[in-house]
Amino acid sequence: MIKQEQLEKNIRTFMLNQSGEFNLQDLMQALPGKQAPQKQELIDILREDPFVFSKDDETYLPRHVYFKDARFLISPRTEELEQGILIPGHRLLPFYASDLVLPWDCTLVTPEQVEVKRKTVYESLGFLDIYYTLFGPEQVIKLLIVDQNANETLLNTGGYNRETELAVTAFDFTGLYRQWKCEPGDSLLFEVEDWLKGSFAISYVSKERRQELMVSSAEWIGKLEQSFQQVFDTSGFRQPIAEQMAYAYYYAGKDILQDPPIHFGGFLDTAKKVYLIPFGIEARLWRNREINTTELMELVDREPPKKQEGLNGMLESLGLPCTEVDVEAFMRDELFRHKGILTSTEDYFDPIIERLLGKDARFFSDIQRTTLCKYFSKLWKKVAGSYNFFKDQASGKVRARLLDILERYFAWLRDLSEQAVDPADIPVQIMAGLSQSMIALTGFLELLNIHDGVSQAEIKGLYDMLPKIDKTMESFKEKALEHTHKTTPFPGGSHLRLVRPGDMDDEEEEVEAENIFVLRLSIKGITPQIWRSVQVPGSFTLGDLHQVIQMAMGWDDEHLHCFEIKGVSYGPISDEDFGFDDMDQEDEDDYTLDELNLAPKQRFSYTYDFGDDWEHQILVSKILPAASVSDVDQRFPRCLSGKRACPPENCGGIWGYEEALEALKTPKKKKNRELLEWLEDFEPEYFDVDEVNSLFRSNDLNDDDDDDVF
Repeated sequence: MIKQEQLEKNIRTFMLNQSGEFNLQDLMQALPGKQAPQKQELIDILREDPFVFSKDDETYLPRHVYFKDARFLISPRTEELEQGILIPGHRLLPFYASDLVLPWDCTLVTPEQVEVKRKTVYESLGFLDIYYTLFGPEQVIKLLIVDQNANETLLNTGGYNRETELAVTAFDFTGLYRQWKCEPGDSLLFEVEDWLKGSFAISYVSKERRQELMVSSAEWIGKLEQSFQQVFDTSGFRQPIAEQMAYAYYYAGKDILQDPPIHFGGFLDTAKKVYLIPFGIEARLWRNREINTTELMELVDREPPKKQEGLNGMLESLGLPCTEVDVEAFMRDELFRHKGILTSTEDYFDPIIERLLGKDARFFSDIQRTTLCKYFSKLWKKVAGSYNFFKDQASGKVRARLLDILERYFAWLRDLSEQAVDPADIPVQIMAGLSQSMIALTGFLELLNIHDGVSQAEIKGLYDMLPKIDKTMESFKEKALEHTHKTTPFPGGSHLRLVRPGDMDDEEEEVEAENIFVLRLSIKGITPQIWRSVQVPGSFTLGDLHQVIQMAMGWDDEHLHCFEIKGVSYGPISDEDFGFDDMDQEDEDDYTLDELNLAPKQRFSYTYDFGDDWEHQILVSKILPAASVSDVDQRFPRCLSGKRACPPENCGGIWGYEEALEALKTPKKKKNRELLEWLEDFEPEYFDVDEVNSLFRSNDLNDDDDDDVF
């Protein structure tokens, strides 16, 4: 098998030598070596390559070919005209190979074949923001540091505001503005000469000519809007903004690159179906001004995540908010704290667990602790065997500061949980910013984990960035807290109250939960899945869980049901004769979740309506100590998330449900009219987590007049 790095290099070389489209077969034949890579391996590499387009994973078009001779407009702002400059910023996206060339390194050539010179100007950060918006707020800082070394100290220390003046490279247009007699409203036409090198031919476009072009602007805008919808449908939020733009121009076709009537900023101001929205430390284009968490998860997680193995898999299964990289960093920090002298497992294991999960952290069983300890021991041998305290002085100090930021983030997450705040209630852009910051922080820790592999210059650069990293994290946490005080899991109304059934007198007796169960409910045999994630106190009986399932899924509780756990059937025991007297089952009201000895990742089934036979798979996603959640969550269930509407009651099982979906797709067929009348306003993709929690709030478990509601 060709090494990955060499394979990617060979693919890139092949693409850059093409003058038109190519297919996978062409590429496979051109690659050197007897052992050609698998087709899927090539597809995966090409999907991530920012130098090629494809609509079908079969035929590919190099971007330097597609964007050759492409035209786009830039309209200088009044401030630029007054100063005789043009700030490139994001304005050249996606018309140059941004992976190879920085905006200020692009080449601009006049009609007289004269290259436009560059100059350094000083502007406030607030003034510069507008020229870097598409890169995202965090990227502005990074680019300004890369652009001018003079900005590094100020920006990395975090001692700046919107009025702070910074150095920036601009193109010197003093003579050209004078020659062309440029006024506000005039534009510059850029034509791509070399996409790979960022080379452009520039010319002048008067506002009168712009007005002529605006005659056809509605069609141009509509076409680009439509192509962006295709980008949103196919890629969601996966792609950075430069990729979103590139594919939008690609889907729209080359005609859109010939006589653009407006610049891209003007397009965003005019378009009604494309909006620029913040996305953590980045920015994205999207069809709405906002995006909710459920929608984001659907878009980002189009492909099911690969199952983690080894220590990472163990950490994930336990719900620990860290990776092996973080654990290794904590181990190195413990060694640094103790000057390289640690002997037993307890010397580092318990302190690290406490730093990850707090002082009150506890395992659900000795098996959990022993298993995790084994994984830690394996990693410890590698870390301790290569650790040198004296060589770790500089790295150790930076690592300790980074881990302090990480620990405060973990503590903040625990505080949210204790306050019964659902992260889904915090705007997704804020949570995305924290997530992106955490990914960057883990990347820095991974760099420091490299034994003797970090230069003093890299360590100093990272040390200088620490205040900026800390400020970014704290800023996002502060923004999140602005929303948490508005969040109450079960505001107002009557709440679910658990009363333990059994040999009780008339006086009610509440039972405290030992654990909190996070369960994933899904209906078997249906694709895409209809599922819900619910959080249920361990003091709930299976009878209570039945009611939770009915409300969470959307059933009407008109039929019989039963649970099957480890070969034992549980269901309602009634004196009425339903024709199922011979069913051998335990009373579901006699067993709480705490008493069933369920384990994380265990599955059991729940069947509803023995005619339509709706079988649900229930996965125990997590088991949390009751003490780790709020008093509210210890007593009441909560729906965390879900997808797709429950099938219509009495529709005839999976076969009838599929027939109903087909009828909705072809409503004009005569045979479907009667079925559609029966379905009424059924929407297969509809689900509202707030509606479910509203149902939970409006029902009382201890309702003596009706055993079928909470």
